[in-house]
Amino acid sequence: MIQNSLGIKYSDRIQGETAENLETAIAYYTEALSVRTRKAFPQQWAMTQVNLGAAYSNRIQGETAENIETAIACYTKALSVRTPKDFPQDWATTQMNLGTAYSDRIQGEKAENIETAIACYTEALSVRTPKDFPQDWATTQMNLGSAYLERIQGEKAENIETAITCYTEALSVLTPKDFPQDWATTQMNLGSAYLERIQGEKAENLETAIACYTEALSVRTRNAFPKDWATTQINLGSAYGVRIQGEKAENLETAIACYTEALSVYTRNAFPQYWATTQMNLGTAYGDRIQGETAENIETAIACYRNALEVYQPQAFPLDCLKTGRSLGNLGYNTEQWETAIQGYGVAIEAVEQLCEWVSSPRRRQQVLVDALDVYEKMVQACLKAGREDLALTTIERSKSRSLVQMITDITLEPKTASDEQLQRFRGLRRQLLVLSQLWEGEIIDSSSGDDLTPQPPSLRGNGEQEVSVSGDFPQVPLSNGDLGGSPQVKPDLGGSANINLGSNLNTQRQNLQQQLNSLQVEEFTPTESVLSEFTQRKQF
Repeated sequence: MIQNSLGIKYSDRIQGETAENLETAIAYYTEALSVRTRKAFPQQWAMTQVNLGAAYSNRIQGETAENIETAIACYTKALSVRTPKDFPQDWATTQMNLGTAYSDRIQGEKAENIETAIACYTEALSVRTPKDFPQDWATTQMNLGSAYLERIQGEKAENIETAITCYTEALSVLTPKDFPQDWATTQMNLGSAYLERIQGEKAENLETAIACYTEALSVRTRNAFPKDWATTQINLGSAYGVRIQGEKAENLETAIACYTEALSVYTRNAFPQYWATTQMNLGTAYGDRIQGETAENIETAIACYRNALEVYQPQAFPLDCLKTGRSLGNLGYNTEQWETAIQGYGVAIEAVEQLCEWVSSPRRRQQVLVDALDVYEKMVQACLKAGREDLALTTIERSKSRSLVQMITDITLEPKTASDEQLQRFRGLRRQLLVLSQLWEGEIIDSSSGDDLTPQPPSLRGNGEQEVSVSGDFPQVPLSNGDLGGSPQVKPDLGGSANINLGSNLNTQRQNLQQQLNSLQVEEFTPTESVLSEFTQRKQF
C-alpha cells in the first residue's frame, strides 16, 4: 500500500529535518492501518505495526518514555500475527525489535527490562542461526552484546566478557568489506565494552577501546554518516577522558575536542538527548581539565552540566538527571560553591524520588536509595555550609537514611566568625537532630502508650520493512515510594528547643523499618564521582 511505502521512505529520508520526517512517517503508517486492518490483511497489518513501532522507537518529538511504550505496544500487536510457527523469520525480526525497545525502555525496572531484551534476542537467535541467516545472526549477536553490556543482574565482569564475546562473534560475519556499516557499529560497541572492562589491564583495555573507535571512524565519516560519526566521537572522547597512557592534560584536550566535534551534529533542537549527554561529558572533561585557567574551566563545566539538566529533567530522564545532578553537585561541593552544590544535589534527589515512584520491588527501591546516599549526605552538608538548616532537615525527611541522621548529629559546624545568634541556631539544630537520632535508637519511649515506639524516619526495534539503526540509551530505571504508612514529621526548630512531632502506628513502622534496614546491609557509603556516558548501538529491522 502506498501509505506504508511512503512511511518507509520518510523513515529512511536523509534530507530535511529528522524529527519532521519521522512525524510524516508515523502519519503515513497510521493512515495505512486504517485500511490494513488485522481482520482483512493480517500480515500487512503486522508489517505496518512493526514499521510504526520502529518509527516511534526513533521518534524525537514527544515524550521519549511514551514513544518507547508505543513502540513496545506496536511490536506486541505484530507478534499476535507473526507467530514462530506461521512466520518464523518475521517473528524473529519482531522479537529483535522488541528487544531493542526494552533495552531502551525508561518505564519499569531497568534490570527487568534488560532481562526481557536478552530473552527477546535469545528467542530471535533460535531462528536466526549462523548457518541459515548469517547476517541476521550477527546483528542479533551485536544487540545481545549491548544488552549484556548494560545488564544489571549477574556479575558485571562476566556480563562484560559475554558482551565482548557476542561482538567478536558478530565480527566474524560483519566484515569491513562485506558489511562496512554494521562492522563499524560493532567495532564501536566493542570499544564500549573494552572501555568498561573489569578483567585485564585497565590501561590496555582503554587503548583497545580507542583503537576500536578509531577503526569505526574509518567508515563513519562526518559527510557519509554524520550521526554515527558524532556518536563515535562522543565515545572516543569518553575513552580519552579516562585514558591512563599518554599525558593526562593532552588526553583531556583530545576528549574536549571530540565532544565539541559531536556538538556540531548533535544540536539541542535536532537531537536534544544526545546533545544533553554530550554536554554532560563535556562538563566532566572541563571539570578535570589541566590546561587553561582553573576558574574558567570550572565555570564552563558548571554551564555544561546546567545545559544538560535543561533536557535531563527528573520526571523524564531520572537516571541521566541523577548522574548529571550528582556531577554538578560534586563540582560545586569540591569548589565550595554551595548554592551550585545545592542545585545539583537538589535535582538529583528529585530524580531519585522519580525512580522510586517507578520501581515496584522494595529491595530495588531500597538499593536506589542506598546508591544515592552520597547525594543526600553532601546535600545536607552543603545546606549547613550555606546556612540553610531548614533545607538540610527537609533533605533528611526525604532520605529515609539512618546514616544521614547520625552524620548530621555528629557534624560540627561552628564557623569562627559566627555570631552568637548563628551559634545558637546551629546548636539548636544539633540538639534537635540528637533527639531524632535517640528516638531512632529506641532510647526515648512514648510513656503514654506503654509501647516501645521507635519512629521510622520520614520519607524519602523483512520484506518491505524499513531498516534503521538506533542508539541504545544509557540507562533509565524506575523505582516507587517506600512509604510504609504514617511517617513522623520532623520540623526544623532553629531556636534552642527540640521540637519533633511524631506520627501514629510507630511500633508497626519500627518493625517495618527494621526489616528494610536488615535488607540493606550497608555499612559505609562511598561518594560517586563525576561519570561519563558512552553509547552502544543496536540494529533494528
